[in-house]
Amino acid sequence: MLKLIKWLVIIAVLAGTAVAGWYYFSVRENSPNILLLGADEVEKNSRHSDTIMAAVIDVRAVKITLFSIPRDTLVNYGGRDMKINTIYASVFIKSGHAAAADEVRKEVERLTGLSVPYYFLVDYGAVEEMVDLFGGIKLDIKKKMHYSDVAGGLYIDFKPGLQKLDGKAAVKYLRFRSDPMADIGRIERQQKFVAAFLDKAKSRLTPEKIPRVYSILRRNLKTNVPVETVLRLYGIFKNYRLSDTRMLTLPGQPVSINGVSYWKTDARETRTALRRQKQLKEE
Repeated sequence: MLKLIKWLVIIAVLAGTAVAGWYYFSVRENSPNILLLGADEVEKNSRHSDTIMAAVIDVRAVKITLFSIPRDTLVNYGGRDMKINTIYASVFIKSGHAAAADEVRKEVERLTGLSVPYYFLVDYGAVEEMVDLFGGIKLDIKKKMHYSDVAGGLYIDFKPGLQKLDGKAAVKYLRFRSDPMADIGRIERQQKFVAAFLDKAKSRLTPEKIPRVYSILRRNLKTNVPVETVLRLYGIFKNYRLSDTRMLTLPGQPVSINGVSYWKTDARETRTALRRQKQLKEE
């Protein structure tokens, strides 16, 4: 309890005013953009980053844009063409979570031209626990979702319509890919889920739940973001309306190379999309 009180005091001091936080980012830190990675263990000792998003944070305008990166995005890494989520899986085996997340972060910077100094790596187990902690979430499922993967231990069967999902069902919703839109359809569901979850969390987060949230994140979250940065961002965005968050997807098109499906990005369209969000200056 004393530890919780200590953290609440720190929050009050460091995140007390948006002006102090804005000044810090203007003078000390130019870009607090954060890479969001959702990881899952499909096979023993193997990790896959199925969710890749860049949270583009504008502290001056107090705006956030979630920029989704398809997991099948074609990149050239180490002299080889591969899908971007393969970077995480291959580096994780050799060097662990932190190195894997950092390599994906660097690749996202190269793809987008953004400065993305930070990352949050969240295990899907945290998603399951957090959804249950806040009492589930309601999502309007547009069409039947049926998929079975015996090897991966995954069975999905959702009917169309408004449904309340518990933690396990929410993870299944996020992992589903078996539809004509493939990865792009999955991204649309991820963005829809994030918006619904954040709204629910904001309305249901009480002081009594803070220790539980802290425990879940401590076990399932890996990040390189300093605590002071998190608290200063909280000071700026504590009154932010989550409905104002903008959702973008990395521009491109599906291609097949040697029988393998990729998402090939369009660099010009990417920069145009980011300029529209006032994140990059005109050249």
